[in-house]
Amino acid sequence: MSDRLHVSRNLRSSLPGTFDEFVADEGETLTRSVSSATTKILLGRTLLIRKRYVYSPRTVLKAAFRNTLLRPSRVEREFRMLSLFSDRLGNQAVPTPAAFGERRTLQLLRDSFLATLAVPLAVPLHTPPEGTVVPAAELGCFLAALHRAGLVHGSLFARNVLWVPGGGFRLLDLDHAQALVPDRLAPLGPRARDLAFLEESIPLPAESSGEALTAYAEATGEQIPELAAAVTRHRPEARARLARRKRVRPRERSAE
Repeated sequence: MSDRLHVSRNLRSSLPGTFDEFVADEGETLTRSVSSATTKILLGRTLLIRKRYVYSPRTVLKAAFRNTLLRPSRVEREFRMLSLFSDRLGNQAVPTPAAFGERRTLQLLRDSFLATLAVPLAVPLHTPPEGTVVPAAELGCFLAALHRAGLVHGSLFARNVLWVPGGGFRLLDLDHAQALVPDRLAPLGPRARDLAFLEESIPLPAESSGEALTAYAEATGEQIPELAAAVTRHRPEARARLARRKRVRPRERSAE
């Protein structure tokens, strides 16, 4: 068995030093029976394990068959994207990446995790506190800044966004993210897909539904009708993905 632990350079002196110390059970069992599980386990007060993957034998064999074990693992790729997003936009765009770890048996990946620093006062965008209203215009400007930096999220549902009231937004789950040409506005198709996914999943009052798109168009210098038409083309896919997730969730809970 071989362990690999990568800790961000500026955090090495303050974080655990071994794989087992990172995933140590603090009164809760982290291992899940499903092949890929997202967890949110607080380690101390500052470190958060955002994802813990426990690979089933079937998943490992499929990966070996497709020769994907020679490429960066899923958790390593996401850590790299977190670091890249942080470099281009600062830690005001994503939680600060802290570490990722992998455990292999006979060179086959069996277990891994991704850890970031916790974001104080952050709440999930899809379940804002009762009585609060998500600032749609601010969200549109945030997304425009992301796309102007040549970054695309790829799965920008509200569940993948943290909102810090008075402190902006943070992006999670960069599995499908793309880093394109720096400081150049990303192509319209991927940007419109991000907007459609977010608009379909965010709980905004009717009077605020157009504010995000308007603020986005002003920040990018685009015409609203053309932008709205591009977003509309991606709405069916967004609705289908949301509906599929609602069907999958009960099965995930029963497996746990």
